[in-house]
Amino acid sequence: MARHATETGKTGLTAMVEAGKKNVVNLFLADVLVGLLALAGIVFMVPGALKFDINQILSPEKTGAPLLLIAGILLWVLYLLILGLVLAVFRYALVVDNLEPIDGIVTGFNFFKKNKSDVFVLWIILGIIIVAITIIGELMRFSPVMNLIWPLVNVFISVFVVAPLTTVFWVRLYMTRTGKEVYFNELLAHKRRMPLWAQMSQARVYSIP
Repeated sequence: MARHATETGKTGLTAMVEAGKKNVVNLFLADVLVGLLALAGIVFMVPGALKFDINQILSPEKTGAPLLLIAGILLWVLYLLILGLVLAVFRYALVVDNLEPIDGIVTGFNFFKKNKSDVFVLWIILGIIIVAITIIGELMRFSPVMNLIWPLVNVFISVFVVAPLTTVFWVRLYMTRTGKEVYFNELLAHKRRMPLWAQMSQARVYSIP
């Protein structure tokens, strides 16, 4: 739906159903492969896990293995963050271009290599939005009334606001950087060819909030 809206300026559930028929299996397999890549990061914990003994936690003289295990966990978290950043676009690339699972992952990785700064900035912005919602949720716990209402509000915001906007942002970034047709670009090009008086008279039509 995000691809269709980006191309034409409008969309509908039919676009989602048709795209789902074509890509649901490939997207599922791609997610499995990326999940295996994420699970491969457990290798960072192996050295510490092999030397770890729960009795050493109570012994101040033997802290090497616990510290090694903690370091491995931190490295795994860092690995997951990097993997999430590098492959942030692979799902959208797979659906937009109707790619096979491996092709979608490779395309997402290649897109990141060519557009590192754009992907990083959008990734950070979306991360900040999620963190902000989480902080607001924690603050709402101090109010008995909001503590009851906020879970429903949080679900609404996450499902009907954050998720669609996230998808649209990533799809639009991918399509604009790969030279695909974008609805706003077509309007902007048409507007630039219009006389100044016509641009002013139709400003409401072409303006984007």
